[in-house]
Amino acid sequence: MFDQIAGHVVHGHVKVARAAPDASFTGMAVPSQDDVPHAELLAALTRSGFDGIITIDPHYGQFAEADKPTDVEEPVLEVVRRTLDCLPWALVT
Repeated sequence: MFDQIAGHVVHGHVKVARAAPDASFTGMAVPSQDDVPHAELLAALTRSGFDGIITIDPHYGQFAEADKPTDVEEPVLEVVRRTLDCLPWALVT
């Protein structure tokens, strides 16, 4: 799937999303609770020689209430931390 655009990507934007059974978008989620193949996508970028910037946008306001962390003082920052922890950053150097 990535081969068609390999070598042309200069910026990446990480989102964490859930998919419906028909593969449509249903909402945002904490990484590792989502349906995006982050490791596969970042590995493909690495193989293509990508050396651009990756940004993270958790879209916290779009989380279902059940997905929002309630055990921390700053839930938005916690979601960013969890995003960083779940992404295979060793692939993107």
